[in-house]
Amino acid sequence: MAIARSLERKIERLVEGVGARLFGGGLDVLEVASRIVREADLNVTHDAVGPVVPNHFDVFVADGEASTSAQLNEVVEEAARENGWRLKGPADVVIIVDSNMSAGSVAIESTTVPGHRAAWAYLESARDQRRIPIRMNRALIGRSRSADVVLADLEVSRGQAILWTEQGAVWLYDIGSANGTAVNGRPITDATRIADGDLLTFGLASFRLRTT
Repeated sequence: MAIARSLERKIERLVEGVGARLFGGGLDVLEVASRIVREADLNVTHDAVGPVVPNHFDVFVADGEASTSAQLNEVVEEAARENGWRLKGPADVVIIVDSNMSAGSVAIESTTVPGHRAAWAYLESARDQRRIPIRMNRALIGRSRSADVVLADLEVSRGQAILWTEQGAVWLYDIGSANGTAVNGRPITDATRIADGDLLTFGLASFRLRTT
């Protein structure tokens, strides 16, 4: 996977100044961050809502400080937002010092650990201003209890639409619902770019998208 330059610049800003603390100065932290992103990309799977990647990464190094890294966690989150990946739990990068490894070498193992994620957006009811959190990227919206965002309205299909972030934008896609999905009153049939404050209608249920 070639990392897009825009994502690479974001990664550079996120990891600036943390290399010596984490790796004893013997490793290029940007290269480690890039390898974590590549590890995620190599382990993409696909389910009903789209691409899913691991959210837990063990990074084995010869020298440094055994720890977790908020900056490297954010690298994973940023890569997921940029690439439209779904994480089933919060990003968690753990640095593990292994004295059996040769100096300067890195090994990465990844897995999926489901867990609670913070909301990145909300659906605000146009009727009563009730706010429903959106926690997953590639969130499945529907009436089914297994949906990520459950809308208890009989006019909403069990699986209605998918909402996600990718390449710096928010997108909405109707997945063949019975009563359709609309943005600002216009029915959509393809992936549609949306923005904060847009009126999203699922069947007859309307909500404002709130990303701030």
